[in-house]
Amino acid sequence: KAYIGVPHVRGVGKRASEYAIGNTVKLSENGSLVEYIVVHQGLPSDIYDSSCNGTWLLRKECFKKDITSNLNNNSYDTTTAHKVLSGATSGFVSLFDQNTLNAVKQVKIPYYQGGQYPDALKTGASGLSTKFFFLSYKEAGGQYGPTVQDGDKLDYFIRGDDSTSACNRRLATFNGSNVGWWLRTPSDDTILAGVVGEDGRCPYWTGLTTDPYG
Repeated sequence: KAYIGVPHVRGVGKRASEYAIGNTVKLSENGSLVEYIVVHQGLPSDIYDSSCNGTWLLRKECFKKDITSNLNNNSYDTTTAHKVLSGATSGFVSLFDQNTLNAVKQVKIPYYQGGQYPDALKTGASGLSTKFFFLSYKEAGGQYGPTVQDGDKLDYFIRGDDSTSACNRRLATFNGSNVGWWLRTPSDDTILAGVVGEDGRCPYWTGLTTDPYG
């Protein structure tokens, strides 16, 4: 699951900002069209930098299933996941042609620098600069954990950790089967990070170097 803000979607005849929440658009990845869900329009709240004001897209199918860090450290900015999604190492970014990458906004997302909440929360212009990223617990509709502040609910999701309606919005697949998927929200332990379960419930906390998720 990776969120991106794009000013327009090539070849569809209208701006991404004209699409309703829950609509799907297709982006070309290595020449194949892949579905993305429109999950938000505009800024979720004032903790976000103005760069996040755009159309938020969610890849409908998980890109891969893997561990997220080889550092045993849940500070999102140092994880292998962020490096792959941001282009620091080859991976997700390499799927797109340059025209598509140029259309994707460079944004600054809220995150915990250092890996434990409630320490070192970075918001607004101090957020993490990237084009593609994991969502946070609150962005996915997480209801509890009031001390967790690295995001706010996106309009596509329903607030709740384990209600059926909220969980159904969070269901994800990989190669056609349900899969749990990573969040960028850390636990209060430096070696654990949040995930959404195969059933859409969240959060579960798991080690970054041992458990593969979407």
